[in-house]
Amino acid sequence: MSNKISATLDAPTKRNKEVSTPKGEITLYAWKQTERNESYMSNLVAIPNQKAIKLNDINYPNRLKFEHDASTEILQKKIAKRVRFESCLINHKSEETKTSKYQRLQREILIVEREPKYLTTLDRVVIDVNTGEINKFNYLTDSFKQSNHRKIRALDRFCGFYQPLYKQRKVSLFFVTLTGYDKAHSDIKQFLDAVKFRLKYNNQNVLGYIWTLEVSENNHAHYHMCFATERVNIVGGCIPNMFKFESLWGARTEIEFVKKNVRHYLSKYFAKHNYRLFEHRSYGTSNKLNLPNEFQKI
Repeated sequence: MSNKISATLDAPTKRNKEVSTPKGEITLYAWKQTERNESYMSNLVAIPNQKAIKLNDINYPNRLKFEHDASTEILQKKIAKRVRFESCLINHKSEETKTSKYQRLQREILIVEREPKYLTTLDRVVIDVNTGEINKFNYLTDSFKQSNHRKIRALDRFCGFYQPLYKQRKVSLFFVTLTGYDKAHSDIKQFLDAVKFRLKYNNQNVLGYIWTLEVSENNHAHYHMCFATERVNIVGGCIPNMFKFESLWGARTEIEFVKKNVRHYLSKYFAKHNYRLFEHRSYGTSNKLNLPNEFQKI
């Protein structure tokens, strides 16, 4: 093994995985060892979180800024209710004040992981069904590859569900880029809630969504995401105002309606860079992928 390896972890409970290939072969993977990457710590990069610096400033005017329409007023009431409940719990903890809890949550430094934390070795056994020949190899993987594999599986599920409906002109798919991760006044959950409320107020339903947090080579973090909605008729080639999300996110956003294959739009962003933000999810998807109303009535 490489000299980047130091400590061995416990074996996982599931050791074997069988994969059938179209060439008349069966591939078996068996866990061998997982070890810590020694160069992981030396390749961490710290960057300032401008959003947290502003929020920690007592002179900063407001934690949340949403545009004042009917849809976001409902959202603000829900957020206010949640904040009051959380502050009640915090105030009843004797060893931790509300201020210290808030300060701890607002980290002014973001950590970029530029190398995987764990390196894993698998035994790869290839069995030729026709000849009975068995070949055994060492297969090297790491925590970045494993994370990408889970992201691609989620992407395949989303695209496999909505691409046929898109071809039938039953749904609309639009691709959104959110820039300025460390400067926007909303986080990803607040933004998604605001989008769902706004579209519902405009008689549109978000049927499903998927997003990925990308960190570029110059350590800029931004989101790419795709929404599936009821069919939207665009008049004059202009993006409707309800799909302009800069006021909800608080930084520059870009939107483009999918014109051909949704997977072509998303796949390049889901595996473009391997960098990660420490203690941040690298992707997410809606719990349910819903059908349009016309299918639900059948």
